[in-house]
Amino acid sequence: MEAGGKPPVQVAGGVNVTNIGGNVAVNSPNAMQTVSSDTLANLRFFVELVSAQLPELGLTDTDQQEVSEILEEITQEADAPTPEKGRLRTLVSKTGGFLGRVASGASGGVIATMITNLLAALG
Repeated sequence: MEAGGKPPVQVAGGVNVTNIGGNVAVNSPNAMQTVSSDTLANLRFFVELVSAQLPELGLTDTDQQEVSEILEEITQEADAPTPEKGRLRTLVSKTGGFLGRVASGASGGVIATMITNLLAALG
């Protein structure tokens, strides 16, 4: 018995889990992480802002096209009935990879801050 009189719970691989203050969703295909409506609104604003600034950010034509496609994927995922948090996080991170190399000035700073905040919100 552990502190509090609760026995440990054994999960796959013989690992004992004790004193859990929340949920465990390891290898749980039915577990779902939700995305808040505020985060979805911020994602949509991010897409609009980056799309408007894209020609001014100093990317090559090829990189601009790639970022445009990623932004479209973000929009599609954000508009899905149950947006996948991990996929959105990956897409925002990919966008940051492109923009982090070239974005400068006031708009670059705003975009960089938005990427940081979105990644934090998407956990």
